[in-house]
Amino acid sequence: FHEMVDDVDAAMIMDFDRSYELAEPFLKKGKPIFLCSPVAISVLECERILDLAESTGAAVYSGSFTVDMHENQIRYLKAKRDEIAAFFASTSHGFFTSYANDGLEPVHRLIGGGARKVALHGWGGSEGYDPTGIPVSHIHLEYESRGDKSPIQGSLTLGGNKNEMEWYKVCYHDKTVLEGVTNWSNSELTFRDFLINLQEVFVTNKSLETRKDIIDKLKVVIAAYKSANEGNRPVLTDEVGDYRLPTIRIEKWNEIPE
Repeated sequence: FHEMVDDVDAAMIMDFDRSYELAEPFLKKGKPIFLCSPVAISVLECERILDLAESTGAAVYSGSFTVDMHENQIRYLKAKRDEIAAFFASTSHGFFTSYANDGLEPVHRLIGGGARKVALHGWGGSEGYDPTGIPVSHIHLEYESRGDKSPIQGSLTLGGNKNEMEWYKVCYHDKTVLEGVTNWSNSELTFRDFLINLQEVFVTNKSLETRKDIIDKLKVVIAAYKSANEGNRPVLTDEVGDYRLPTIRIEKWNEIPE
């Protein structure tokens, strides 16, 4: 990849456990990059990437294509974020590092930032491994208070309804509900908005998200994994430190290979 730096205008980095190594030569040249979620193996690794990008004026854009799927985009426009009391969501699930983000990225856009406490129930972690086929699990999120309202409580089910790619239900303080399903489509709408946003970032070399957004999203998925490995206890997003995500996928969730 070092040899192609001068021949391309931008780069998409897909391997989160090598993200700094792969992004560095492009960022040093001031070229924009896309980081697939999760963006890095730890918060400190993510900060190294963002620090380098800021020093050279290179844009960093991150996430999952699911966040920009058409049904999700419509739901974001309808959401009354200051009135949210609670939410429930589910996403299809294979292995933790990628599929959890497919649900968490739209949650971040739908509910807004400010997640402060995360707990994962249903899976006991795997001590550094990322197996395919973990049990159906739930990520519980508690948010910072908004105004004089009580903190938003929400949950994302990993591997719930097999007939739906994603499902979201937002409950408001006035007892009304915003609910909907997001599914794969054979039309261009599945990837259209994601690719348009990516194109804008690459052409302008200006990101569509802030440094805080990128780091906050990473903290949530790391806190969920830390919770799984520590008895499913609630973990504050500010306590993840340099906790690392799992990097080796295995086929059976309860068998760690030699």
